[in-house]
Amino acid sequence: MKKILGLVFAILLVAGIVYAKCTGYYCGAASSGGSSFCTTCSGNLTFCWEITANDLTITNSGGCSAGDTTGTAASQATLSAAPSGRTGYAVEVGATDAGGYDNIAFDTASIFNDESGTIQLDFYIPSDGGFVAGTRLFGCEPQASQDRVEVVLAGTDEIRLLHEGANGGDDYVTTTSANIATDTWYTVIAKWRTGETTPYLSISCNGDTQTYTSSQLTAFDTAESILGFGNLGSGINGYAFIKNIKLWNAWQD
Repeated sequence: MKKILGLVFAILLVAGIVYAKCTGYYCGAASSGGSSFCTTCSGNLTFCWEITANDLTITNSGGCSAGDTTGTAASQATLSAAPSGRTGYAVEVGATDAGGYDNIAFDTASIFNDESGTIQLDFYIPSDGGFVAGTRLFGCEPQASQDRVEVVLAGTDEIRLLHEGANGGDDYVTTTSANIATDTWYTVIAKWRTGETTPYLSISCNGDTQTYTSSQLTAFDTAESILGFGNLGSGINGYAFIKNIKLWNAWQD
């Protein structure tokens, strides 16, 4: 009898350990989150923000940075509880003023590189706002329509990376089969680089990766000062949530 009880106890103990490790979205999620999501910002990783708490000081909210650590909310941008079963919080933009400039911004010094970089973030488009082409999720635009890097929604269910330098015209790449649906979390990874190495642009979302090789990018001729999550600068302010952000100051393979 003691052997049977011992065996039952061992089975329950193992089951409890497995359950503890696999509760919540961290078990098998696209973006891992949790205590290991932002361990430290070093090397090419210059900014990371999981948004675990309602706190714009990112070091208090699962974040790290090689520069600015406190975001500034503009217009109606806020941090809200992450929807659809995600833990923690998320940047919420466009909920009440679809024509506004909702964003949470940071100083770019030591964080952003217009000549070469990679941005990764999770985003969620609520059905009550709908998929709105032109909605900005990330942007750095020191001079409107002349120097900018943007990640925006495109078409009816796709996403685009755009780069322009020195008023040289837009270079951009757009997914063709991401098939983004509302009320669903997605991870997007966007990369850019000037110089002769191809591809010059890359964007990946929902199993679809597209690259751009048509022409070399032109670097900014206006010094950037801030970057924003949401609609920074001219553009459309569709309803969206953003979290689990990572930014590198180089192209990440």
